[in-house]
Amino acid sequence: MNRNEEQKLATLSPFEVKDTLMRLADENNSHTMINAGRGNPNWLATVPRDAFFHLGLFALQESKATYSTYPGFGGMSEKDNISTRFLSFCEDHEHD
Repeated sequence: MNRNEEQKLATLSPFEVKDTLMRLADENNSHTMINAGRGNPNWLATVPRDAFFHLGLFALQESKATYSTYPGFGGMSEKDNISTRFLSFCEDHEHD
């Protein structure tokens, strides 16, 4: 695709851009393209989402533990023994 063709894309609607990109992908099949469909799915993978949110809760707990000067703010976690604290957090929240 040359620069002139790229500039033409700027005048297209989002759906026309998608169609153009799909056509280009079909023409250049040296790379695999995954079609995730249109829009958001009406489902979600709960196990990885749950793990992600628990990791975030651990990060918040760590941040709050290192910076308590002002309510609502946190600091950087202490690196020493963080894996031990994480394993302890996981044990404490195993059935959440």
